[in-house]
Amino acid sequence: MSCDILVCNKAGVSGEISGISDSKLNYTHNETFAAWRSKFPNNDVSEYHRNFSLIKISDKTSEELSYLTGHTFIDNDIVNRWYFVLPSSSTDEWKVLFLTGEISKTFAEVLIFIRERS
Repeated sequence: MSCDILVCNKAGVSGEISGISDSKLNYTHNETFAAWRSKFPNNDVSEYHRNFSLIKISDKTSEELSYLTGHTFIDNDIVNRWYFVLPSSSTDEWKVLFLTGEISKTFAEVLIFIRERS
């Protein structure tokens, strides 16, 4: 029982939860750092665009967390209801995310970084 949360890092939509998927999914080099390193093993890490961060959840299924991809209306606009708040840059979580582009945690450990728009 596990799943992945793909979080957007692009300016303007930083923290948007882009998708929830089964952990068996093979990501492309445009989606995860690990896939980028596999495709471009000789490139310097500084060349990676960091479009997404991958949050691996060890104790929930994609079905259980599918609500995180829901939408809501704010100021007559449809937006993602849930978003991810980056950990403080002094935390181990942030260091792992920054260096590897992904982190593995239980959902309870990740829940403190997930917020609902109101």
